[in-house]
Amino acid sequence: MSQPLEFETLADGMDHMNRHFQQRWGVPKEAAAALTAGIEIVVEQPTDEPPPPGGYPVLVKRLGWVIRNEDLGLADSILDGIRAASSAGFFLAAGITAPAEWGACIGLATSVFKLFRNALRRGRRLEPDLFTFITALKLAGPMSEQQLANMLDSVKSPWDLLRVEHTIQALKSLPMRDGISRALVSQDHDGRWRLADI
Repeated sequence: MSQPLEFETLADGMDHMNRHFQQRWGVPKEAAAALTAGIEIVVEQPTDEPPPPGGYPVLVKRLGWVIRNEDLGLADSILDGIRAASSAGFFLAAGITAPAEWGACIGLATSVFKLFRNALRRGRRLEPDLFTFITALKLAGPMSEQQLANMLDSVKSPWDLLRVEHTIQALKSLPMRDGISRALVSQDHDGRWRLADI
């Protein structure tokens, strides 16, 4: 496993993530700060610091601030999915105007990040396009499986009915950190799918 990014202070770590979101994804400055704070990606963890020269040969425990590589990859995957949904007009279809679009993105990204970080830490492999699926269903749903397949295929090919069914199955039972699986999608009485509590 690769080493996490390390920082002396929480502010240093948050500044790094703010710049990352702005430079890589074009997130406005205020929205980048809100996203960094919302997903709580900069975390405190113990680090081992060797003793000074002439000191006792024991390790001195101290706390440092880190950004784990898997968390950074997850955040980038979520933003990639949201960007694809935005470029396809899902935000417009949902009636979200341009000034409010970043607010909607931040809220969605924060909720999805926290849920899926738990899944990743339980060893669950997540496909990058899953986040495009979630964003589309959040903004344009509820929809039937065929409607989802048609819409997603116009954004990121190839999406077909079989792939939609496979994705829905994955979202019907996602293991959380406490060992309990959580359903992130539910089906209406008319057969249409929607996100549950995101």
